[in-house]
Amino acid sequence: MKRLLPCLAFWVSLTPVFGAPDRGEVIAALKKAVTYYSNHAALRGGYVYYYSPDFTRRLGEGEATATEIWVQPPGTPAVGGAFLRAYEATGDRFYLDLAKEAGAALRHGQLESGGWRNSIDFDASGPRADRYRDGRGNGGKGKNFSTLDDDITQSALRFLIALDAATGFEDAATHEAVKFALENLLAAQFPNGAFPQGWTGPVESRPELPASFPGYDWRTEGRIKNYWDQYTLNDGAAGTITDLLIAAHETYEDPKFLEALTKLGKFLIQAQLPAPQRAWAQLDRSMIPSQNKQLEYLSFVRSLQSAQPYRTFLLLQVQQFQSTSQQGSRRLDP
Repeated sequence: MKRLLPCLAFWVSLTPVFGAPDRGEVIAALKKAVTYYSNHAALRGGYVYYYSPDFTRRLGEGEATATEIWVQPPGTPAVGGAFLRAYEATGDRFYLDLAKEAGAALRHGQLESGGWRNSIDFDASGPRADRYRDGRGNGGKGKNFSTLDDDITQSALRFLIALDAATGFEDAATHEAVKFALENLLAAQFPNGAFPQGWTGPVESRPELPASFPGYDWRTEGRIKNYWDQYTLNDGAAGTITDLLIAAHETYEDPKFLEALTKLGKFLIQAQLPAPQRAWAQLDRSMIPSQNKQLEYLSFVRSLQSAQPYRTFLLLQVQQFQSTSQQGSRRLDP
């Protein structure tokens, strides 16, 4: 016991030295890290995923060019969101200014169709430059496909909505970009409440049907080439769209976003497969499970696709309760 006491006394004496840092030290360390990162990693306010130690290599989902930034998480929206959280925690406008720069980079790459693709190239002649709204993209050869895959358009919009709120809705360019994107997103929602994997314009009307099993051999038939035009639950799309519509509804208090969310919830009810596999899958326009990409084989029970509807139902009920508590709750049919 006597031998332990000196060790204990030594440890206790060091506790203040190696204890938790105070708020001032944390804020200083944060400022130092963000200053270095933004000075060395930012390209006109935008970011990619990874950088080599000397910043000569830049990678998103693949090698990025010297004039390219990434939208797909964890790209520019993720970094901009971190800057906004730093601003909220510290009140230092240094972080808000960086977030505004990230917002400007995203606005540069907003497509004519209202959303975003996975990257933005500031060089109009670049291999992945697309048809940007500001006219500085590759309007002749670039793509105009706003994608909901991999949380791309959703993450960009959630960040811009948060930036719009953080600037008191007084940044006209940000506010207008958000409005344009949300209008085009709602125009891309099918009448039955589903969303495609992406869009170039308003979607066509289709019959509203319940999900059913195919009457053919799915191993050899039923594969769809233009899977991006079908109802999609791929890569958590229903969940990320839910988060986006909730953010829009809570920020702008416009009932059309709750209505769109309610429609999405009703689609998910219709999209639930019949017994014995009452789960969810990728669906074609006839509401039959289909094999889309060759590497994504047909599966009636996929964990991610079957988990996100439950989360959507739960979040929808919360939103409906909060919005209608004075008038009585309008619930989805079970």
